Amino acid sequence: MNKDELYQYYTRLDKAFYKTMKTIGPKVYEKLEHNLTGEQFFVLNTIDQLGKITSSHLAEELQVKPSAITAMIDRLSKNDFVIRERDEQDRRVVYLGISDSGKLALKTSKEKRNTIMEKYVSQMTDQEIEQLTTLLEKLTTIIVDSEK
Repeated sequence: MNKDELYQYYTRLDKAFYKTMKTIGPKVYEKLEHNLTGEQFFVLNTIDQLGKITSSHLAEELQVKPSAITAMIDRLSKNDFVIRERDEQDRRVVYLGISDSGKLALKTSKEKRNTIMEKYVSQMTDQEIEQLTTLLEKLTTIIVDSEK
């Protein structure tokens, strides 16, 4: 494929990503339960998936600066969604965990997100959903690996 053809695809991708996120983003992430922001949702979801995790490991997972994680964890902790636990072997190490109220907020937010996403994704075939997911995961892997 020559550069002109590639540029046409980039333009189509730009337009598709923009319209998708402009339309679906606010519907999904501005209507989360318990006043969670989209970023807080991803933080809680990551902690829930990985279990106890340090702030630095969480920052690495989410590809953000540790200072950004600290501020977000402070807000989540203030709302009793996240708990901090010191390591018994090394008191300098602090693990983050999701509290019961954090699990509830995450569960109800996921349910709301899933309902909204289902409206759109259900119009695709199983094969199209698999292809879209696989290709986006591949693009993400390429981007993440090239940034290392």
